[in-house]
Amino acid sequence: SERISIYPAEKISIYRPTRKFQFTALREFQFTCQTPFFRINLNGEFLLHQHVHTPNMVLHNTELRFHPISLGLREMIKEWERKNGQILPRQGATIVLKIDGPLDHPTVHGLKPN
Repeated sequence: SERISIYPAEKISIYRPTRKFQFTALREFQFTCQTPFFRINLNGEFLLHQHVHTPNMVLHNTELRFHPISLGLREMIKEWERKNGQILPRQGATIVLKIDGPLDHPTVHGLKPN
């Protein structure tokens, strides 16, 4: 007998027709990275769909907080904003982006698509 175990998961459903596996799991995640030049915090939820050979990850309620520390990086961001005619949403000096959708084609709220 084949067995799939996923711990801890808030929601799991497993469908197994003729030895093909599918599962869906909603998970929270948190990622932090700090360098001398910037600090990134990424918090949210993802939904993982597994269909035989094509896994699909979808982001939900995800927030990216990017705090540029170095003056050079801040200037590069300002130049990007001028060049693209967009102002990134901020809280103080921290850029805050809300992200939803499939990982291979996410929707970044507050940005105009190019």
